[in-house]
Amino acid sequence: MRKVYLALLLIVCSKVMIAQPFYRELAGFAIGQWKSIPNNVLGKPYLIDTTSIGISYEAFHHPISEKAVIVFEYSEEHKPIINSIHFSMMQSTEDAGFRGLQFGMHATAIKKKIGVPSDIVSIGEYGFRWDYESSNFFLELDQNNKLWGIKIFEPKANLLSPPNKNVVPSIQSFLLAAKGGSNESLIDLLAPNLQVIAFQKTYYFLNAWNIEKEFDKSPILSEIRNAATKSTFVDTLNFKTFKQSLIPTPNGLPKYQQIIKQSSPFKELHWEYLCGKYRLIFIRIE
Repeated sequence: MRKVYLALLLIVCSKVMIAQPFYRELAGFAIGQWKSIPNNVLGKPYLIDTTSIGISYEAFHHPISEKAVIVFEYSEEHKPIINSIHFSMMQSTEDAGFRGLQFGMHATAIKKKIGVPSDIVSIGEYGFRWDYESSNFFLELDQNNKLWGIKIFEPKANLLSPPNKNVVPSIQSFLLAAKGGSNESLIDLLAPNLQVIAFQKTYYFLNAWNIEKEFDKSPILSEIRNAATKSTFVDTLNFKTFKQSLIPTPNGLPKYQQIIKQSSPFKELHWEYLCGKYRLIFIRIE
C-alpha cells in the first residue's frame, strides 16, 4: 500500500487543479476534521508516513469492506487537520458514497453519471487518473477502465484568490437554518474543526462526520438550535448592537468576526473560508 500511495501522490502533486465547487465529505469523514478523529473512529492506522515534500498521511482499513482503504493527508501548516481524503476499494462493486458512483463502475457509466473528465493522466500500472477541472476531486480507474479510487482535497493553489466578503452568510440566514433547517443545511454552515463555547462549556465535533450530521453526537447542533430559538431579529445595520470586522490570518484568507450585543444568545461568530465557502469556525453562546 505504501508503494501504491507514494506513487500516486507524486503524480498528483505534479499537477493540481484549482477547483470549484468543493466536495468536503467522503466515506463518512470531512476535510477539516481533527486528525484524532480517524483514530477514534477507525482505530490504529496500519500505515503512518511522511513524503519527501513534507506531507504526512495515515492509512486505515475502512469497516465498509475488508477491501476498503481510506487515507488521510495532513498539510504541513495544519498537521492536526485533515487536508484530503482518499477512499479506495480494489475489485469491488460496493457503493462509493460519492456522486452516485460504485467501485468497479466502468468508464462509460461514469461519464454518463458525472460527465467527461477534463483530463486523463496515466498512473502506470495503477491505471488512469480522471481530473475534473470544475471541482476538487479526481477518480482512479484501473487498466480495465473500472473505478477503484476517489480523492477529495483542498488544493493550496485555490487559496490564492481571496473570496469576496459579500458571500459571508447573513446572521438571519444562519438563524433560519438553526431554527428550522435540516441537520444537512445547518452543518453545511459549520467547519468540521468548529469550536463552540456555550455557557463556559466547550464543544467540538469528535465523531465521524456522517455520525455528527445524522445523530448530533457532540451535541453541537442541539446547542446551536437551542440558542437560535431564543434569538430574535438582529439588526445588522445598527452599530450599537452588531459589529462585523476583518481578522488577519496567517494564510492571508479573510476571516470575519461578528459581535452581537443583544437580541440573541449568540454573542460572537467567526466565519472562515473553508472548502469553497465561508463556514463558522467559532461560536460563543451566553
